Amino acid sequence: MKGGTSHMRSRDDASPPPASAEWRDIRSANSIHELLSRVWSHDSDRIAVTEIPTGDPDDGDIRLTRGQLLDRVNRAANLFASAGIGPEDAVATLLPSGIDALTVLYGAQAAGIAAPLNPLLGIAELEHLLTLSGARVLVASSDPSIGVWTTAQELARRLPRLRLFSVGPPTPDAVDFGTACTQQGGARLGFDRLVRPVDIACYVHTGGTTGMPKLACISHDSFLYGGWVQSRCWGFGATDVILSALPLFHISGLATLGNVPLSVGAEVVFLSPTGFRNPKIVANFWRIVERYRGSFSAFVPTIAATLSSVPTDGRDLSSLRTIMTGGAAPPVDTLARLRAHVAADIVVTFGQTECIVGTGNRPGEAIDPRSSGKPLPGMRLAIRDLASGRDLGPGKPGEILLSGPAAFNGYRGRPAGEGRTADGWVLTGDVGWIDDDGVLFVTGRSKDLIIRSGHNIDPRSIEEAGASHPAVASCAAVSAPDRYAGELPVLYVTLRDGTEATADEIREWVSARVPERPAAPKTVRILPSLPSTAVGKIYKPALRLDAAEFVARRELADLIADGSVASVTARSDDRLGIVLDILPNIRWSPDDLKSRVEERLAGLLVHPRLITPAATDPTGS
Repeated sequence: MKGGTSHMRSRDDASPPPASAEWRDIRSANSIHELLSRVWSHDSDRIAVTEIPTGDPDDGDIRLTRGQLLDRVNRAANLFASAGIGPEDAVATLLPSGIDALTVLYGAQAAGIAAPLNPLLGIAELEHLLTLSGARVLVASSDPSIGVWTTAQELARRLPRLRLFSVGPPTPDAVDFGTACTQQGGARLGFDRLVRPVDIACYVHTGGTTGMPKLACISHDSFLYGGWVQSRCWGFGATDVILSALPLFHISGLATLGNVPLSVGAEVVFLSPTGFRNPKIVANFWRIVERYRGSFSAFVPTIAATLSSVPTDGRDLSSLRTIMTGGAAPPVDTLARLRAHVAADIVVTFGQTECIVGTGNRPGEAIDPRSSGKPLPGMRLAIRDLASGRDLGPGKPGEILLSGPAAFNGYRGRPAGEGRTADGWVLTGDVGWIDDDGVLFVTGRSKDLIIRSGHNIDPRSIEEAGASHPAVASCAAVSAPDRYAGELPVLYVTLRDGTEATADEIREWVSARVPERPAAPKTVRILPSLPSTAVGKIYKPALRLDAAEFVARRELADLIADGSVASVTARSDDRLGIVLDILPNIRWSPDDLKSRVEERLAGLLVHPRLITPAATDPTGS
């Protein structure tokens, strides 16, 4: 597809995008449970799922056959139905990844709607999501090592409608989930429900980078399509063993490493309850591949960079056929290091919460390693200039749009049509371009672009140069406010173990290798680690705030030195952008300080606010 000309009919409501005629003809089930129960009923003694509780396979594992997993899912579904969960009711979870979480999620989707929550979210965000979903049941881990039970208790206190179930050590203030399931039948579903493919299977929350997270509505049809198209494009089969360290509250953990392989009878191995946040996973990864004969895994570019530095120690990794990474391709240098470790195909896909999958490279395909592939069968891709509404041709960067059966059904509780163009395409928020063959190249988030004196700078070009330095383990380029250029590039890096380099050395290295002079970073900052999301992606909003704080402290250095300013804290505001909360020393009146602060920060793309030492709300302007 070139230019992405749309032929979808106009849509301004939250109804699902029409499935292609081809997909409607191919679809073999109406619900996830229908498909999985059919698969798991065949050859029911084969292993379906394995969990490594500690991240070290020498400590033992937990394994369930297809028949055992189906029995557990049916019992969970019957329990939820007996608790009054119906097709439009949500079951929320605060669980680590693994067999228990999988059981609860598939049981919830059979009886109603699953709503997995990130246990690392704050209680305000969790309360918001529970309220938004209308969840009537919350299933949470009572294991002290997971650390969410106190939060679950507080949420149940704040939301009296919630019925609380515990997974782990029994607790007097909740129903023990495992015990309650033993009182249900596991041979079949004990309730009647006619599931339509368009019915919602799951509420998946977004990241909430500047405000409260949203709930994306994902239908059974989107999950079914994702399972069908990905298993065929990446060659999943019943003999595969998928190694999963992505969380089950994230769309990739739910779909690509969960529903997709399980729907074709493959085995899924959960590497640890906390995924790659468990440092044992990185240290043991190649040993796990050898032990379980893993054939497929997926991780974000930062994990790819880390694993490329872990010795394989001569292990037999011949079973590992494919490694997948999502979004923008990792730096070329990272790919080369990873390929030096293992002979697996490394494929890059592009999708997001609002669209399970859109494009992807195929294993064995000769393609530019910087690309994210072509649209998958049934999906459509466009690059659009949103200011003019014009679709762009090859080589011209713009916002990436997607449409097709993988697209979400809108945001729960949000205005109809939010997240889509007027003609129905999913607004990804990512920037990229296509080549003459329709192959997608993702350059970053639209908010990641660095605009220096009106010139758009792709941060990926800086990151590629940074990643090529022999001492750099990971890096990210963001913008810092500048009164003359508007924004200047800043590069944040971490160093490889056992290496040394100064910020100036790295800055000079990168400046000599970026494709254009404006992309040369003004500053390089070396950190022990980079902030990351729950799935390990570098979290650039936190770095942008750090860069803004750094500039503000530099500009206010005299006021900090003489004690006038006690602290400077940057935060994101949905309406204003970057806000600087400036706390005066208690000896100073905000009125005395306001003009001096405004004078020193004048011209920077930030909004300073003076706050009084005793206040929690910003005042002033």
